[in-house]
Amino acid sequence: MTVFTVPAGPLPAMPRVLVEAFKRSRSTGPVPDSTGAPIGEGGRNAALTSLAGTMRRRGMSEAAIRAALRAENAARCVPPLDDAEVDRIAASVASYPSAEEPTTDPGDTPGSSWAPRPLADAAAAAAAVTPPELLPAADGSFLVYRGRRHLLYGEPETLKSWIALAVAADVMRHGGRVVWIDTDGMGAGVLLERFRAIGGDVPVELIDYIAPDDDPGKDGTAALAGLAMGTALVVLDAWGPAFPMLGLSGNSGDDVNRFVAAVLDPFHRAGATVLVLDHMAKDRDTRGDWPVGSERKRGWTDVAFKVTAEGTRLSRETAGGVRLKVTKDRPGFHDRSAARRVLFTPDGAGGIGVEVTVPAQKADPDAPFRPTTLMERVSRHLEVAGSPLPLRQAIAVAGNAGAVRTALSRLVEEGFVEVQKTGPSHLHRVVRPYREAEDTGTDGAEENPTMEVPDAVDHP
Repeated sequence: MTVFTVPAGPLPAMPRVLVEAFKRSRSTGPVPDSTGAPIGEGGRNAALTSLAGTMRRRGMSEAAIRAALRAENAARCVPPLDDAEVDRIAASVASYPSAEEPTTDPGDTPGSSWAPRPLADAAAAAAAVTPPELLPAADGSFLVYRGRRHLLYGEPETLKSWIALAVAADVMRHGGRVVWIDTDGMGAGVLLERFRAIGGDVPVELIDYIAPDDDPGKDGTAALAGLAMGTALVVLDAWGPAFPMLGLSGNSGDDVNRFVAAVLDPFHRAGATVLVLDHMAKDRDTRGDWPVGSERKRGWTDVAFKVTAEGTRLSRETAGGVRLKVTKDRPGFHDRSAARRVLFTPDGAGGIGVEVTVPAQKADPDAPFRPTTLMERVSRHLEVAGSPLPLRQAIAVAGNAGAVRTALSRLVEEGFVEVQKTGPSHLHRVVRPYREAEDTGTDGAEENPTMEVPDAVDHP
């Protein structure tokens, strides 16, 4: 990934108090920044939310929190927020239990989420399911759903952060606020320049940047819940480095659930679009088709995209592109037979254009099954071998045995592998390497190495 320098000029206002709330998660000391200094635009909501979280943790009621926030707003915020906005912050934070409230059995709590409800009550919500509306493609379709949970994953340097930036810029062009949680060490300066490069005149004051280095604790979680109200998009970049901050492991399903509850669910419940970036294991032979860690990651998400590098790498002078494959689509509006392509093109003046395309030619439903990930795996295996291999050795790669045999059959049929008959043996050698990223015929289900398919017929 290209690293950009920070341009001249001040950084936009960041929610400093929210970041401090993360760092002081276990402290019971004074509220951050108790000097009485003015709070300017871009930091007012976060500052009042953090103050409200501290008061709520100590058992203060909604009325007391509201009164204190109104006084603080009038005394320090420049200009003051509307009373309605202050009251909303107080009500949101007060909805969380205080540290002094006992935990009760949810099954015994009036109004519990375990209480049954008529299914007909969900009719309005079902009718509200809409197609993707963010990050437009050249054909008029869109890539990202509003209010849904998205997972964007791939190998390093596959432009995942750039895609997230493009989505964020689209949100901000329509006046939406964006929260960017940077656990991968990008840094505020680099993030700011990339926003300016990709978003042009996008108002960067709509970005709230968080660079946590500790467990958010109750104050931080309450602050996130308050910040979520009014946020259109939250980006977590990236999932892997975030777990250790909370003393959790990404390989544990229970820990994934804990992290989601503390950091991501407040935004999802508030109606924000959630976009989480994640990495894949480097070993292509053993990693499968999903990112590293617990399967609970993909269980939690609504929509998932696998990102694969394609063509040249993005730099200041050179365009770079990736291919997106839809690996999960709970709402069901995406055509999963067609890969999306995202191209980033420098304009020579510091800006970067973004183009999303969908190949016009869709996969033929009557075409033979093409396990493209396994086709590349077999091709690489034969390339490394150097000399022709008999059938049993040629298919000695990770994956479902039937699917691997099918992969080898497709490589032979499409001219990538040649079969030589030597006595009773059929030897296989690579004629030209096969690479999935260069294949436009992906059928959408080919990469699951555990998929059961009929065994291929031996080559003649």
